Amino acid sequence: MQRMSEAFVQGTHPEHTSLGDFERLYSGVSPMNYGWYQGQFALRAATVYSTEKFGLLDKMKAAFPFAPGPRLAPADVLRRVDQLSPGFAAWDQQLTPAAATTK
Repeated sequence: MQRMSEAFVQGTHPEHTSLGDFERLYSGVSPMNYGWYQGQFALRAATVYSTEKFGLLDKMKAAFPFAPGPRLAPADVLRRVDQLSPGFAAWDQQLTPAAATTK
């Protein structure tokens, strides 16, 4: 799965690449662009799994307990997840420049 994700991400030149775009346009991106995001998510999950295994899930359950109320802003979620497992903020920053240079 990781190799397929790598190949797809490298061979795709999406119009939208930021996590902000994904959040804003979720169902409004093309199937290829959506696939590119899924590939990026799979690659990030593989990176996290290599160091955290399933430990990040326990940390996330504690940091994001289920409770009714207002939805957290994506930037707040990203910041919190980056505190639990450093590298998410850097990953977010590299998505746009990396894709923009392959167009």
